[in-house]
Parts: sequence; structure tokens; C-alpha cells
Amino acid sequence: MAAHPEEILFVSECAYPRCSKLWAICRRCYRGHKYCSKACSKVARVEKKRQYNCETQQGPGRNRHRDRQRALRLRRRYMSTTLRHSQAAFSEPRLWWGDS
Repeated sequence: MAAHPEEILFVSECAYPRCSKLWAICRRCYRGHKYCSKACSKVARVEKKRQYNCETQQGPGRNRHRDRQRALRLRRRYMSTTLRHSQAAFSEPRLWWGDS
């Protein structure tokens, strides 16, 4: 929206550290903006997410993930051998009545 001369502008500094430029927005349009543009917002979000993921994988989350994946692989291995053996046992139909 275009600001009218009598409107008060809200001036802020971009929260993205590599940008840090001053930007202005009218009070009516201001909704808690932290960044000067969508581009700065997107780049900052990607960097924060990458940093969070690195920190998460350094702590106890790393061990929980490792243990969960191990258990999953063991279950899959067990299920695949169980399925193979059960299929072999029932591969030929047997008649329980009549001639053997």
C-alpha cells in the first residue's frame, strides 16, 4: 500500500545479519515484520533451519535416531526372513483330505 503523507511510517532494521538495511512500512500494514523483503526472510529461514538441524544431530537426538534406525532394520530383516520361510512352507498346496 502506498503511504499517505500524513501516515506514520514504522522504520526497522532487517533482521537478516547479512542485509541489515533500514526499511519502512506504514503502521497500518505493519504486522510484526522482521525482514525487509521476502528474499531476506526465505534465506534467513533456510539458514536457521540448517543450523537447527546441525545442532539437533550433535546431541541426544543423534543417538535416538541411530537406535530407531537400527531397530527398524532389525524388524525389516526379521520380517523378510519370516515371510520367506512362511512362503516356502506354503508354496505347494497340501490337501488334508483324500489321498496323500
